[in-house]
Amino acid sequence: AAVNDALLSGSIDIAGAGVGPLLTIWDRTHGKQNVKAVASLGNFPYYLVSNNPKIKTIADFTDKDRIAVPAVGVSVQSRILQLASAKQWGDAQYNRLDRLQVAIPHPGAAAAIIKGGTEITAHFGNPPFQDQALANPNVHVVLNTYDLLGPNSPTVLFATEKFRNDNPKTYKAFVDALTEAAQFAQHDKGA
Repeated sequence: AAVNDALLSGSIDIAGAGVGPLLTIWDRTHGKQNVKAVASLGNFPYYLVSNNPKIKTIADFTDKDRIAVPAVGVSVQSRILQLASAKQWGDAQYNRLDRLQVAIPHPGAAAAIIKGGTEITAHFGNPPFQDQALANPNVHVVLNTYDLLGPNSPTVLFATEKFRNDNPKTYKAFVDALTEAAQFAQHDKGA
């Protein structure tokens, strides 16, 4: 939500967030600011992790558990939980786990999972936070987005149509630099 607000206020020119926030802002700005995707920011799975050994699948969550996500109902993590819930319990119960979700930024959520002892028993994060949590032997993966959706691009970049039209050279330079960086990373993984 904060990223979308920053983009619409002109505080930032290009936003980076999950597909959920992109689809939300695209829908809300269609015919106005016309926010559109620029590019994928990477292909990697997101993990729903837990420090509760009783939680092996999403069906194991109880009313005592809290699942940290960046934004309840609109973040890509929250939307993926809804998709997994629909698959588990049927379309009518797609939002079954929404009541257990709490909006906590990734750094705080990862710290809570690593430390333990809080009401937060799960975190649906992204790299590097999910990797930091998994370094703790008491933390395990409950859901891997690749298992649910196959390989995908959960993080995307997006901008307003006005920014693209008013700044064609800057926009092209950004896309060219992003392409160059992706090619560099693919061809020289050591560096």
